[in-house]
Amino acid sequence: MIESNAVSIDRSRITLKPNVVVGYEGNPYKIVNVLNANDIVISSLDSVRSLQVNSKSLTVFEGENTLTENLNKGDKDISNEAWQIALQRYEIIKPLIEYSTTELVENRANEYDVNRSTLWKWLRDYRENNSLMTLIPKKRGWTTEKSRLSPQVSNIIKQAINDEYLNAKKPSISKTIEIVKAECSRLQLEAPHENGTVAKLAMRQPFVLFKGLTFQKLCLPGAFRPGDHHNKMLRPGLCVVHASPQYL
Repeated sequence: MIESNAVSIDRSRITLKPNVVVGYEGNPYKIVNVLNANDIVISSLDSVRSLQVNSKSLTVFEGENTLTENLNKGDKDISNEAWQIALQRYEIIKPLIEYSTTELVENRANEYDVNRSTLWKWLRDYRENNSLMTLIPKKRGWTTEKSRLSPQVSNIIKQAINDEYLNAKKPSISKTIEIVKAECSRLQLEAPHENGTVAKLAMRQPFVLFKGLTFQKLCLPGAFRPGDHHNKMLRPGLCVVHASPQYL
């Protein structure tokens, strides 16, 4: 029998789940990621900086009811049913995370009546991302081509963009990417491919000059008009692309 609320502190009052607002050292923080039963990543409500803390240090946020309700709106993004499934999957693979063999996986799969290939997939997903988020069932219609970064990695990229890229006197894409990689390494997360990081950087600007998939330069504001230059080749290997609204 799996304890469905294994990742909880005071089970009658607080459940650790992404997007829930909790108290930490007297201040409200939003849960960004649940790494395991002990390690939780939280983010300050007035900045994009994240902290990795022990679950025992978190408390119920004792704010005004209306404020708490508004802050917790994002909690509905992940249904309780989906989160419970993720917790159950974590409890199944937990003994195998640090060490697993074909025999151990097969025995565990038989014990919980889970397909062996499915169990291997859960293990691989968790090991690569170090996050319970990867164990949440995918929504209908969601494909691997639509896969997204974990909230923690996405938060790291946003922080690097705001702190380094947008505020530096001489913005450097390569330096910003290195900051993202270093922070992911510190938190033992798989760093995103630099193409994805660069895309998030570049799409903060109205227009982007692309060269292949790995090198980009930003165009001067107003230098090009969408009707005249959208997706047109300027010279071999270079084209201008209008930023998608979701990245602005």
